Amino acid sequence: MICLRFLPNPIFSTFSRSPKLISRPFSYIKKFTISQIDPIKRAKFISNTLSTLKKSGNIPKTIALFKEHLNILDDIHYAIIFSVFERGVKSPADARKLREGVNFKKILDNTMDKLNHSNPPFFRVRQLSAIAHALSKVQSDDRRIFDYIVENRDVIARTGDPIALSIISWSFATIGFRSVELFDAIAEQHERFVEKGDEKSLINTAWAFAKNDHKSPALFKAISGEYSKLVPKNNEVFLGNLLWAFAKNGERADKLFEAVAGEHERLVVRGGDELALSTILWAFATSNNSAHEFFTAVAKSNIASSSFPRANNPHLAMSNIVWAFPINGECDDSVMRKVFVDFAGVGSKMLTETKTKTKTDTDWLSRVLGSFAIAGVYDGRGVEDFLAKVWERVCEDEKLIFDEFALIALARFYIFAKVEAPELALRLGKPHEGLFEKMAGGLEELEREEPNNWQREISHILDKEVSER
Repeated sequence: MICLRFLPNPIFSTFSRSPKLISRPFSYIKKFTISQIDPIKRAKFISNTLSTLKKSGNIPKTIALFKEHLNILDDIHYAIIFSVFERGVKSPADARKLREGVNFKKILDNTMDKLNHSNPPFFRVRQLSAIAHALSKVQSDDRRIFDYIVENRDVIARTGDPIALSIISWSFATIGFRSVELFDAIAEQHERFVEKGDEKSLINTAWAFAKNDHKSPALFKAISGEYSKLVPKNNEVFLGNLLWAFAKNGERADKLFEAVAGEHERLVVRGGDELALSTILWAFATSNNSAHEFFTAVAKSNIASSSFPRANNPHLAMSNIVWAFPINGECDDSVMRKVFVDFAGVGSKMLTETKTKTKTDTDWLSRVLGSFAIAGVYDGRGVEDFLAKVWERVCEDEKLIFDEFALIALARFYIFAKVEAPELALRLGKPHEGLFEKMAGGLEELEREEPNNWQREISHILDKEVSER
């Protein structure tokens, strides 16, 4: 009904007298008045309609609108259309159905035609970033738009605002497309990022660079210098992503980490995001930054509560936490021991619920065993039973896939348990020969890269075990 005031009087009179038209006013207005509306108001009307469809994620009606008004759509309309696709996808099956659909492919073809044959460019950088974001969220394997961004990286990096550039880098990292040239071009804009970018764009950019294994000391230094506005205004989720990026890329940011550590009373609260807190702990331990108060606050928050197995990715959260505590080494032994005892109970529930044998399953089980060995915690309420169950799970299936670090964790647990917890060692038994050989091989591979006495000792013991079989 928003367009009635733009209708010529004769049509308005017809509309008011026709019961048939009153029953379908929206379709009537679209048919008779869209072309008659002033172009600016027409564009706004279509944008408002698309925004309404975006709220509900109505993909079929959005496609119908695209077909009907194809010749009068602008870049904002295209951006919203792709955002509807992103919002309307609720599951991997939905995403696959969308990607394989003829209409989605035709819209992509039309978008590329606009990109390649418009002068001046049809799409502004902000709208182009929204399209890239949507494609990454629906995991589209159509690289054409991403390739276009790479080919035009200099202009895009120079003219795009920090928010748009952060979305582009985030999209590339999320979908797994790498471009050294594009990320270098974006990194050159680090001064504009800190001058004009908001907190979220700075955090998302740092995360994207780390996710894509792209180092840029100047960019990270500029971002870390904004710690006074980044830390107080963000929750544990965003700060976890930020610290993870710095730790993963090996960038020192002592003042940033110190500022986060000082926020432990605000960030470590009951009901907080366990995965985010585990990421913060992991980052402190990995980067060797002091955070005694933060670790103590987490330990006293009863983070290993009965609700933990229902947390977001509880396996990764648990393995991060039990690894970070002994590596950081700042908590009192009694405090750290309580964390491990509590997680043994939680881990037993998770182990019962996890039936599949996957790479993720292998990673968290191996890291947990290695962490208990590093902490020297082999007994306590339910600990011995939990460790024995984990070891049994790891050893019972020869098809499990291990990387070198998982194998080292297993080796450390097995050897240290034999020395420090002989009663538990008797319960463990020996793993199948294939796993033994993998453990020895993994240690030898890592030893060639960065040998140390501990690795040589473990390799020697493992080799001896294998030879005795």
